Amino acid sequence: MKDSGNSGSEANKRYVPLWAAVLPALVSLVGVVASALITVSGNVRISEIQRDVANRQLEWKKEVDRIDASIRQAELNLKSVEAALKRDQVSLEQRRFDAEQQDLRDQFLSKYIPQLFSSGADRQAAIALMFVLYPEDAAEWLQRVAQSLDEESAKTLEKSIERATTLSQRIGDWAIVFGADKTLDAAKYELERAAQNNYSAGIYLRNGWFASVIGPFPTQIEAERQNISVRATLRDSAYVVNLGAWCPRGVQRDGYTECQPAEVEP
Repeated sequence: MKDSGNSGSEANKRYVPLWAAVLPALVSLVGVVASALITVSGNVRISEIQRDVANRQLEWKKEVDRIDASIRQAELNLKSVEAALKRDQVSLEQRRFDAEQQDLRDQFLSKYIPQLFSSGADRQAAIALMFVLYPEDAAEWLQRVAQSLDEESAKTLEKSIERATTLSQRIGDWAIVFGADKTLDAAKYELERAAQNNYSAGIYLRNGWFASVIGPFPTQIEAERQNISVRATLRDSAYVVNLGAWCPRGVQRDGYTECQPAEVEP
């Protein structure tokens, strides 16, 4: 009996329930599956976050591009407005210049034309002033006065008309000097700036400097009027010159005109 009891006890010790053997494996499997699910879920969430960030970055870039485009357009609009204001200002100054010149012209004519119908010192004084102040118009004005005189009186103005015609021809054209550079390339750059502002310009080599010149103009008044615009758009130090006096003899070179002294008459 004693031996039989010992055998049963040993048999009980060797018996292990099935659930006890399977449970650890199930727990391990559940852990693996849960870990995998967590990993998958985490990866899916990260991907969603990355896509969301990428979409937001794209939206931000589009917004930045839109703002940049708006700023550039605003700058262009501002430049356009500034250019329009400058044109209006130049136009206003030119109209004021025209009015002032016309007023001076009318005052001169009303005062001195009557003296041309007289004789002696008054007429000579009027002609002399006409030659100084309006050399380009003197010949035309004297001719009109002569046409209204009798034949004998008109003959007394013939020499003055000849002198006025000669003077007008000798005075020649006028121009605007708006730059002076030591190199031809630098002067060519000034010409490009002038062309961008619709000016016709050329280069003159004078006293070792390549001068940038706009013109020619038939009268000093026309040159002075245009210089209002040149000073506003190119250089405020631009000035008017008489080409015949400023460059007595121009010799054409490659890309510029070289000013040389006037030939001395024998």
